[in-house]
Amino acid sequence: MGPPNGVGSSQANGPQPTQGDEDDLPTVELDDFPRPLGIENRTSPLFLDLVQMVFVRIEGMIGEKKKPGKPYRTKRDVLWEYFSGWRKHVGPDTYPVVRLLLPDRDTRRGNYNLKEQKLAKALLKTMGMSTEIKDARALINWKVPDTSDHHSSRPQKGAGDFASVAFAVIDARSTAKENGEPKMTIDEINALLDRLSVAGAAQRGIVNRAANTSTQASGSTKARTNTSSLDQVAGVLTMAYERLSPIEFKWLIRIILRDHKVSMSERVVLGAMHPDAVDLFNTCSDILRVCWELHDPNKRLESEHKEMTVGRVFSPMLCGRLLKSGFDSVVQKMRADRPASPEEPKGSTEMKYWCKPKEFLIEEKFDGERIQVHKKGDMYTYYSRKSTDYTHLYGQNPREGSITPFIHEKFNPDVLEAVLDAEMLVWDPQNSVYVPFGQLKSFAAKTSFGPDDPRPCLKVFDVLYIRTPKGCQSLLKTALWKRKALIHKVIQAPVPGVLEIAEVKKISTAEEISDFLKVMLEERGEGMVVKNPYSIYQLGGRELTWLKIKPDYMDQLGTDLDALVVGAYWGQGRRGGTHASFMLGVRDDSREEDGKPYFRSFAKVGTGFNRDLFQSIRDQTQGKWFDYNRRKLPDWFSTNSEAPDQLIHPKDSFVVTVKAAEVVLGKDYGAGWTLRFPRCMGVRDDKDWTDSATLSELEEMQAGSTKRSQDSQFTSEGKKRKTTRTTKPTGMMAVVKVEKVDELFKGMVFYVHHMRHFDRGEMHAKIKAHGGEFRQAPSALAGVDGVEERLIVGTEWKNALTRMQAAKDYDTISPQWILDSIEAGERMTLTSKYYVNCLESTHITLAALDQRDEMLRKGSAPRIFSPSPSPAASVLPSASSKVVEMPSPKQEEEEEESNFTAMQHEMADSDEDSDDSNGEDRFQDGIHDEPDDDDNEDEKEVKEEKEDDKPKAESGSPPASARQSNGADELGEAHYDPDSLFGQYVAYFDTSSNAMDNNLSASQKVGASQTTADEGLTKVQKLWTGNRGRTTDDLRDPELTHIILDAKIKDRISEMIDRTSEPRYRHLVTTAWIEECVDAEALVDEQDFRP
Repeated sequence: MGPPNGVGSSQANGPQPTQGDEDDLPTVELDDFPRPLGIENRTSPLFLDLVQMVFVRIEGMIGEKKKPGKPYRTKRDVLWEYFSGWRKHVGPDTYPVVRLLLPDRDTRRGNYNLKEQKLAKALLKTMGMSTEIKDARALINWKVPDTSDHHSSRPQKGAGDFASVAFAVIDARSTAKENGEPKMTIDEINALLDRLSVAGAAQRGIVNRAANTSTQASGSTKARTNTSSLDQVAGVLTMAYERLSPIEFKWLIRIILRDHKVSMSERVVLGAMHPDAVDLFNTCSDILRVCWELHDPNKRLESEHKEMTVGRVFSPMLCGRLLKSGFDSVVQKMRADRPASPEEPKGSTEMKYWCKPKEFLIEEKFDGERIQVHKKGDMYTYYSRKSTDYTHLYGQNPREGSITPFIHEKFNPDVLEAVLDAEMLVWDPQNSVYVPFGQLKSFAAKTSFGPDDPRPCLKVFDVLYIRTPKGCQSLLKTALWKRKALIHKVIQAPVPGVLEIAEVKKISTAEEISDFLKVMLEERGEGMVVKNPYSIYQLGGRELTWLKIKPDYMDQLGTDLDALVVGAYWGQGRRGGTHASFMLGVRDDSREEDGKPYFRSFAKVGTGFNRDLFQSIRDQTQGKWFDYNRRKLPDWFSTNSEAPDQLIHPKDSFVVTVKAAEVVLGKDYGAGWTLRFPRCMGVRDDKDWTDSATLSELEEMQAGSTKRSQDSQFTSEGKKRKTTRTTKPTGMMAVVKVEKVDELFKGMVFYVHHMRHFDRGEMHAKIKAHGGEFRQAPSALAGVDGVEERLIVGTEWKNALTRMQAAKDYDTISPQWILDSIEAGERMTLTSKYYVNCLESTHITLAALDQRDEMLRKGSAPRIFSPSPSPAASVLPSASSKVVEMPSPKQEEEEEESNFTAMQHEMADSDEDSDDSNGEDRFQDGIHDEPDDDDNEDEKEVKEEKEDDKPKAESGSPPASARQSNGADELGEAHYDPDSLFGQYVAYFDTSSNAMDNNLSASQKVGASQTTADEGLTKVQKLWTGNRGRTTDDLRDPELTHIILDAKIKDRISEMIDRTSEPRYRHLVTTAWIEECVDAEALVDEQDFRP
């Protein structure tokens, strides 16, 4: 059967030479990667199938509640099913669809030069709509919600999401269903996007890559300079408007804007396409190369192809996100994963970076652009973090560009090739400062500079590859401290302001981090990065061995200000249709007359607001906002170029407490000043506009902003010094009087004892604001029903507290646990450091956990698998087999992460009550022109071939059922599956019934607490089995790897550790670990989720 709509199967889906006469757009050869023979697709499926089978399904997963009795499906599951159907019915070349799934990574198709406003005007032209029509105004003002219902304070659905607003407008007018035009295929969509790209290139007056990457074009596409770019865009969109349904057009718009808004990263998409696709992409950042080189899902990538290549862009390593807050947790991470016998430094340069066991490296984060530099002889290439090629700006050779001519001679002549990781900055020699990032491109375009002219400056912080006459060496697996030292071997003569090596400092404590950040703030730096000196370079990784620390981590530093909200800005995406940030104003006390206010704009703040606070603000200010009109400013307000979407009169508004790093110049604001790193700390319910900050106060604060107090520290170990308050407490204290902030301490009741350095009333208010309860005496704790935890809060166990008999029935914890939990936004694990006094049962549990952690740290027990052979162990891939021999717990997780592979699973059968039809049948529907007489036979054949079509994780794939689970398996017969999320692990769930079956002690927490715990365990067990995790109800199971328990039921922890400590310790984690893994679609560190 031939392809639909005349789309030739022989036409390439990758770069093709453009044929035509001399008037055609010139072409540039971009690739040296040949198209493999025999991967031509047989046809092209409908774009509608992609929309319904992938985009709509994945969008529906956002906020979806899991249906009982159904397996949990991830984005990767949906994509894997689609790719399987594609290969069976379309062909081996997945590039045409991958570039639609990852439009932001499609670097071979040039920019469309289309943002929402221009796209809106082009759509109106396409539909022949006047800008005076209501729907046309809604499209142009897509951020603004429909205000026809003045009584609604809820966000308007669709507002803030341009594609959704466009869908509503198109849906009311589309005639695509009635005009009989055939549906568009994926190849035709790609051809349409190429035409848009060429139109964008013509507007910019440059050659666009789309001329070379057209998937369908036979002949050439000419830039028609006699037609406006808007007419060109409208002409291209007209064909789509006539043939695409409204839902298809919605997703086409999202592809054009290069944002699907469903968090579908290349890790998810490529991971579903091929087990090695993510690794290859990290080395080349080229989806075409990935799709062509890995067209066969059963053929694995050779290890040497996972290495970086000089001249080819790669995905850089990024800083990780630490779940726990506080500098002490940073120190803990930096001290982890050290070699048992570290290499000694050789020479003074290596000694500069080599660290003692407790030391780590810290360096300033610069306000520039991340750049990777590839040097190959006299040839240079420069790529940004997003794989944008900036070689044309900085210079391909020493004779051109704004940076290469000035740095070429500074390299060691023995270094023939090198790859550097660096930051591109702008240095102002006259003022001896780095210029803000926004001015980089204007100076990067210059090729000559005077002695006082600002100029690009390359600051190098890592080296990843070196080749000399003696040979070449990849440094990806080399420890960071050695790589730092090798930079000095590559760069022989650094030049200040032109070519610099990033300075680092060796530190070892949380206090030193705090001191470094204080100095950085005073010097107006952007932040800092702390790095483990033994960290390796993970291509495309976001590792916890590098951690970024921003100024807003310093709650005790900076400037506090009570400011009035005078304006607001509409949000986008999930905040669409409502205010997402606010403009602040200061009262100009020099212009106040007869009690009339006059405010000048001075800052914009959007962080620090939670969902409840946004809703409270909407409720209180409903109907009081009005649109901003630059030509008709109210007589009480002034601003410069910064303009909000709406304004509110001072007498109708509210005051917020804002914390910022400092007051700085702000030419865009009416006050002439603004705040650096502002963050809302709370609403001041007790103040109005007359109590808000004045311009004179702001100027006084600016004068003293560089003289910050050095008395406060940021630490999670109870080392915060008491601050003397001269005014009423600010921040969330004011919110307590209005509404709860969150449910952080829901189900907990406290007795707070009198403490020397903590205000008891303030502690009560914090507990109440975050959903907890408190009582005035320990004896009153027992009378509170329906709670999960009863605790006493105090700083020491002596005097009056020890004489209270009822206090001896409960654990006593430090108030620092409450403060740290609020700071982290989650309940911190109650470890030994937080206990002031504890019950005997708690002491036993803590001792057992500490003993287990000590054994794991010493490496005396393998992490997961028993040394004795087992059915699962016998089929482990070679990479996992090596993990058993490694002594370090963390190293196994890193290897699992670096060997990331696509998930394997059975294709889900259609449910009678579901509209999810078989994925492969949908492909058949999309590619056949006429019905097949053997539909039933084909359906049977598809079902029989499902297993054979699955991509194999290794050449020796494990059997379908390597081990039968003892527990309930939601997917039917359990089997060992190393490529799924939990496929390598076996878990025991600490329910009351399992405890009884294993003769464990019954929990002292009966009734509602135990019932709630069992319900929570049952819920996450479904997530576990839905992701191929195996279960057991026997603690003696030799393959047991994880014990899952509820955070509130800790009575049996010590007993379970004793039962399972031989021949190795198992992971004890709370249910939150499974939920976090599923949300992240990757395994996360168990240490952060220990009970």
